[in-house]
Amino acid sequence: MDTRFERPVYARLRRVCVSLPDVEEGIAWGHPSFRVGGRTFCTFEILKTRPTIAMKASPADVKRLAARDDFVVTPYGRSVYVSRWLDGSINWRQLEALIKRSYKITAKERPVRRRSVR
Repeated sequence: MDTRFERPVYARLRRVCVSLPDVEEGIAWGHPSFRVGGRTFCTFEILKTRPTIAMKASPADVKRLAARDDFVVTPYGRSVYVSRWLDGSINWRQLEALIKRSYKITAKERPVRRRSVR
């Protein structure tokens, strides 16, 4: 694994993610990512040389959190992900709640059925 993701902050966040039911950890786009039901709910990243965690969020939460200095709209993910900078002071209770909310949003999603081609 990329040594940039061996920071203590990522170890703590990893424990939170894998403590949730049916979570699988893997690598996607070179980043550690966490999935439930085959869908990503959380990804560790380095954006502009800064450590971040990207989480799925409601459009209202993305808008609200992106207005703060410690969050940024994730530059991909169709504006349904928000990233939290991890190189400053962290409110762990809030961050854990956001991870769990991301997990719940993702776990509720149903896989898209593919239409058969006739």
